[in-house]
Amino acid sequence: MVTFVERDGQRVTPWMAYCIDRLSADMHSLFGVWVRVRSAIRTYEDQKRIFLERYVTAGDVNGRRVYDTRWWNGRLWYRISSAGTVAVPGTSNHEIQGSKAAVDLYDTGSDGGIATMGSARSNWLRANAWKYGLVASGFGFGEAWHYDVLNIFNAVPGKPAGGGTSTPANPKRKKRNMSTGVIHTDDKSDSKRSGAIVDFEAGTFSPFGWFSVAYANGVAKGFGLEASGPVTRGHYDAIKATVAARAAAMGKVFVDIADEDVPQIKS
Repeated sequence: MVTFVERDGQRVTPWMAYCIDRLSADMHSLFGVWVRVRSAIRTYEDQKRIFLERYVTAGDVNGRRVYDTRWWNGRLWYRISSAGTVAVPGTSNHEIQGSKAAVDLYDTGSDGGIATMGSARSNWLRANAWKYGLVASGFGFGEAWHYDVLNIFNAVPGKPAGGGTSTPANPKRKKRNMSTGVIHTDDKSDSKRSGAIVDFEAGTFSPFGWFSVAYANGVAKGFGLEASGPVTRGHYDAIKATVAARAAAMGKVFVDIADEDVPQIKS
């Protein structure tokens, strides 16, 4: 039997909480925001309750606006709620599907952040979701906030598989992954100086590689830093052009991070 825990008042497995906590800690290190869960695992009864709050049969429409319709149990149901569409019970991707389940995420920033398609933080999360066991499935139907979590019954390190009774760790107490950092230009005449995420251990720039591990480590050590280091504007632009070209050749989008999106940089 699976034991669930709560994160932000939502039902998740311990593994899901672990993945989201890791993501939240890294998002805070890079962008100064925490990740929150708006919706997570629903039981069949949860889904049925939500469905019946929004949909009625033909005899109960009573002249109200109909937003969409759904077939369920051999009958046509009409959505009379502006709260949004919802899958019929038993078909929602928020219900457990084998070894995966869906979560709706947002962050604590003052703007739309990861819940807004095309924003800097949303682009970053979409490109890096796989590192946290997430799949950006919502982009296929216009919901940037919607992610699938894989292998939800995995054991959390130090805990038995399938669940536990403890609450998820406070993300503020998570140890920062110091192998991941940011480089940024040293051109102070440019008010829009930009930087990029670097994994010093793997030697990658944003989600794409551009220099060796030895050079990456040298950049960090050369400035006495593990998480951030400036480079010349010319060097940065050359790196950016190379990586952008590689990204385009791979059919992917290069994610450029502006200073205002990385508040921990001080220059």
